[in-house]
Amino acid sequence: MLKYTLTAILFLLILPFGALKIGDHFQEQIENSANSAEPWRQSKLAYRIAMFSPVFWGTAERQAHQTDLRLSENFFQEVLRGERDAIVPDDHLAFLENRPDTQAWKEIRLYTLMSYGQFSEVLVLAPKMLLTQTTAKIASHASFYIGNIEQLEYWCSEWEDCPTGWKQPEYFSADIEDWNVEYEALEPDLRPVFIEHLLVKELVSPEEVSKLIIANQKDTKWICTELAFLEKSSNPTSDPEKSSQIISKAWAEVQYLSIGNLPMQTICHFSRFEALESIAPKESILHLQLLTAHSHITQFNISSAQKKLKEIEDPSVLPEHEQSIFWQLRLLAREAAGDAAGMEKYALQGMPINKAIFSVELAKAKFYQQSKTTALQHLSSLNGYPINPALEQEYKDMFSF
Repeated sequence: MLKYTLTAILFLLILPFGALKIGDHFQEQIENSANSAEPWRQSKLAYRIAMFSPVFWGTAERQAHQTDLRLSENFFQEVLRGERDAIVPDDHLAFLENRPDTQAWKEIRLYTLMSYGQFSEVLVLAPKMLLTQTTAKIASHASFYIGNIEQLEYWCSEWEDCPTGWKQPEYFSADIEDWNVEYEALEPDLRPVFIEHLLVKELVSPEEVSKLIIANQKDTKWICTELAFLEKSSNPTSDPEKSSQIISKAWAEVQYLSIGNLPMQTICHFSRFEALESIAPKESILHLQLLTAHSHITQFNISSAQKKLKEIEDPSVLPEHEQSIFWQLRLLAREAAGDAAGMEKYALQGMPINKAIFSVELAKAKFYQQSKTTALQHLSSLNGYPINPALEQEYKDMFSF
């Protein structure tokens, strides 16, 4: 009898407790594993064994859920890094579709769809879910991003914290009775965006806003509005000097980029530059091409960026700064696509022009290829070189690794 009792204790307590600890061990390895799905599977198996004991059922179930969350977050980070053979958004979304049919996991999937820019899919899935504040918040953002007025009105009415401005769809329509009143009511930083919107939607004539453009021409926040004004007001070739000045002002805003904060580096929407390419003075075309590619890169339109850069057939004839920007844009396109070998190729092209920039980029490519010693050598070669602010954090991070 004692033997059976001890066996029961072993089965219900000791073995499940050990399985629980093994599950925790594998869960901790998810972020650092070359194949994060492997420790996830081992962790889930261990937690299932732990659930054989009623004593550990609740703990094991919570830990299994936490393991799923950690793998989901790791998938998202892999997509952002864009490493070769890494997870792609469809893989992550397929994983989420196979999670338990609970509201919590549905909301995670909804948020992930929005994070990947699949706003239409968000608006298809959201009505099928339980209406909560989280669901309404995510669907409101998706509606706002694609400018769907009807959806925005509905979801904003359900979301308690919806911004006041989002509840006023007239900002998306052509029924603005007095744009001057609306303009004065806006914060200064929002005014150029508002005027640009009016110009693009042809809700106001260029002549009406010309005084505003002149009054704010020294403010860099008005650059995109100036470009829209240049496109709508007249043929830029009729005043090539003025056109070149505006385009040069936009080019002056171009900085070296870091893959970690690309969306924050967008100067203007790429359509501002593309619209001028066919009508701008010949001497400004090159800058417009680079600005267009720059904008595509910062918005992760990788294919469009590469097509635009390939229009520049011979980058060797460009001035050094333009060459340096060109090669970094080519490199970032490959990094976003997870092509470390392509990164290395373009880093070597840019190295003779700007050692400080492209040594950091080359080191990063080597890190992606697991050649850490070589990466460290490239970083060490920069001793005494000023590190560009855009890449300073990446430089420090690689040294810490």
